[in-house]
Amino acid sequence: SSDTETTVEENSILMLELEGTLAERTEENPLEKLLGEENRTLGLDDILTAISKAKDNENIEGIYLQPSSFAASFASLEEIRHALTGFKESGKFVVAYADQYTQSMYYLASVADKVIVNPQGSIAWHGLASQTIFFKDLLSKLGIDMQIVKVGTYKSAVEPFIATEMSEANREQVSAFLQSTWGRVLEDVAASRQLSVADLNSYADQMLELKPAEEYVTCGLADTLMYKDGVLTYLKELTGRDADERLRTLSLADMKN
Repeated sequence: SSDTETTVEENSILMLELEGTLAERTEENPLEKLLGEENRTLGLDDILTAISKAKDNENIEGIYLQPSSFAASFASLEEIRHALTGFKESGKFVVAYADQYTQSMYYLASVADKVIVNPQGSIAWHGLASQTIFFKDLLSKLGIDMQIVKVGTYKSAVEPFIATEMSEANREQVSAFLQSTWGRVLEDVAASRQLSVADLNSYADQMLELKPAEEYVTCGLADTLMYKDGVLTYLKELTGRDADERLRTLSLADMKN
């Protein structure tokens, strides 16, 4: 490890590669590189701090967002999205690119000034659902008798052990939660992409991830189709670099120093 402060060159870009798992806070793990990118853990506090630093650093022109397979709660994604919105308000750009956008990653990426998709890629957009696994019959076969004290209509945490289907009260509260969360996703994406909530709901019913990538541009979920080398060339243009010049980038780790 090193305490050397990172030098930020002029016309630099912060690259946010979101892959792995998100935690509130993380500690240095010397084995992380051996485990692979898909198994690494990123800290929410590190991401928010990096965005804040990039916003205040005059040598950083924008953020290149690369969402991938990233496990994070909706509340955390909403917080990162809010930070990116604040970053844009400083007059700097946010560009997002991915081969395949999961629905949660598209929610985050939709805040970008330009959403780019690989010409052979996809955007998952299908709404929210919830499933519950019930163990009552399994426990009975194993000869296990659960002794549970349950008080209150909406106390459903123990239902998988004492029932074989959702109670009406549990179905009501899960539905309310899903509708509330999906409603917020729709509002945020509609505002960022200048689309109507009705259109976004309609797209969710069409299983767009099974359609050609051109469809995402046609319906307004994406701005353009481009391979990664073209995205890097586009970023050079945004930062005033020639095509044969090196793109000046900073990683999340660089922003910690």
